[in-house]
Amino acid sequence: MVRDKAERLVNLTSALLENRQPLTFDEIRRRLRGTYDQDDSESARRMFERDKRELRGLNIPVTTTRDLFTGVEGYTIDRASYELEPLDLTAEEATALLAGVAISGGVGDQVAATRLTTDATDSPAAASAGGLSVSLDADHLDTVAAAVTTRTTIAFDYRSGYGTPSRRTLDPWSVGIRNGVGYVLGHDHDRDDRRLFRLSRIASSVATVGEPGSFEPPPEVDLAAELRAPFGDGTTVEVMVAPDTVAEVVSRGGHRADQATDDDAWVAMVLPDADPVRLFGWLVTHARRIVVTAPDDLRSGVRGHLAAVVAERSADA
Repeated sequence: MVRDKAERLVNLTSALLENRQPLTFDEIRRRLRGTYDQDDSESARRMFERDKRELRGLNIPVTTTRDLFTGVEGYTIDRASYELEPLDLTAEEATALLAGVAISGGVGDQVAATRLTTDATDSPAAASAGGLSVSLDADHLDTVAAAVTTRTTIAFDYRSGYGTPSRRTLDPWSVGIRNGVGYVLGHDHDRDDRRLFRLSRIASSVATVGEPGSFEPPPEVDLAAELRAPFGDGTTVEVMVAPDTVAEVVSRGGHRADQATDDDAWVAMVLPDADPVRLFGWLVTHARRIVVTAPDDLRSGVRGHLAAVVAERSADA
């Protein structure tokens, strides 16, 4: 999959900022999976060269160096020339800027907005080297940003990391970026609570519901704090835990749901304000010692995954 130009430029900028040492073109291809993936390496190289020229045209100082021993070219961005003085934008100001750019800005505006909102919304350059990617889905970003600005309710199918899409209706309060990933924060009508959704997991077009001005965001919303939180979904996960695994659950922020004292009995525990998607792989790995009891979709997702693994191994036997 070759990403669109805006997404490629932001990802390339982030990759070159992330590394103090110059990256070769082959290293850039490996790091930015899905960006320069053409089978024809010459076509991939030409696209990279066009993107490099585009960044320089946007006054982003992409520097080319040549290894004295191998003669291979490497590329980096001089941070001192690239970085701007901090503007101390509030989360609300950063959101307004991102929303305006999403509605009417071009490629250069999107890259510039990424630079200007770094401190308020976490820089894409802070993303880990192994999974560096910025989602700039035009339909989702444009529609969601417009809905935030006009205070219009939206509806969409949302794909969790462990199940099939479910229809969600949301009053969108703010949009922002965390580690290069777009999020929308708002009131989820279906859960009757605030929720933070990843734009890249929206599995349908985003539809508007009702008229503009249909809701008023609460005054105490702190988007920056929401994006910095270790867990973003706000879901209470309930589990039954083997006695020798209680400490493992506590290390994940869990606590006992009762005061049972039988040392040999399984323990009812709760993980409050958790993100089921992040917990999913860990729960699958510990399925012999931790059994999910709620929420239902997470329990079904873990059971379905384990059943699929058993069926696959049985077929291979």
